[in-house]
Amino acid sequence: MLDELEHLPASITEDSYGEDVLSWPAPGDGTTYPCGFDPTGGREERQFLSGGQSASVQTVTVESTVRLSAAFEGSFGAHDRVRITKRFEEDLLNPPAFEVIGVPELGPSGLMLKLRSIMT
Repeated sequence: MLDELEHLPASITEDSYGEDVLSWPAPGDGTTYPCGFDPTGGREERQFLSGGQSASVQTVTVESTVRLSAAFEGSFGAHDRVRITKRFEEDLLNPPAFEVIGVPELGPSGLMLKLRSIMT
């Protein structure tokens, strides 16, 4: 695979009010993985969320996808962040950042992550 991403896993921390909030490692502190980045997107998908006795549906816009080796199954989760650090084996000066949407899917071509861009 010709591209590379930096994985920034989400963790839950507590703010000054005692509320749980998501936090991520600083860019440059994550683990890098070879990947195949597909920037074409812009499609809407429905996600089903379970919430106790009721379930809700949420529509999200998938902006990009990333394909990784199936060996990395279980390494990525919803709300993790990734930065595309190499494209076609060339380092990127300003790596774009993305949030993983939903649960990573294991398919015949490997592990697929659906992404939406974020501002860092």
